[in-house]
Amino acid sequence: MSAPPPAGAPFEALAACGEHLLLIGGNAMIGYGSQRATFDCDCAVTVENERLVAAVLAPLGYLFKERYSSFSRYAHLAGERPVVDVMLLDRQSFQSLRAECCEVVLKGVRLHAPKPLHLAALKLHALKQNPRRLGKDWQDIEFLLQEREWTREELQALADRYASAESLAMLRTAGFL
Repeated sequence: MSAPPPAGAPFEALAACGEHLLLIGGNAMIGYGSQRATFDCDCAVTVENERLVAAVLAPLGYLFKERYSSFSRYAHLAGERPVVDVMLLDRQSFQSLRAECCEVVLKGVRLHAPKPLHLAALKLHALKQNPRRLGKDWQDIEFLLQEREWTREELQALADRYASAESLAMLRTAGFL
């Protein structure tokens, strides 16, 4: 019989990836203090470092499930742990996010997450790809942008690149742009 998984699993396992992994999605939001429910665990790595995630998840009973164009999904064999979605980024995009990342703590485990402005840009991009995410992602975007640790020029540049026309209008209406 194997030892029980650590209390913070899969967070402890993902933390073992060190500088090669960023926590994103709902758990990053929780790490920033959002009172939000989430049922999966999202992270980002370079395409070359996806094998690290697979290696740290395997001892916890995770198996590769499927690959989409920009992410891979790992599921727990017994279905007892959250699905882990791994966003696959090119080196330059990952390094841009990593250069200004922040430390967050989840269940006592220290992980790195994109700074709030960059996490908001990821959410704007996800919303542009799938407008049905509006109910979930817009609240997250508002939460992330409330701290105002960014300039309008920074947000405008990211919004011009990643936001849909609808999201741009919502950013203006909310007073962010």
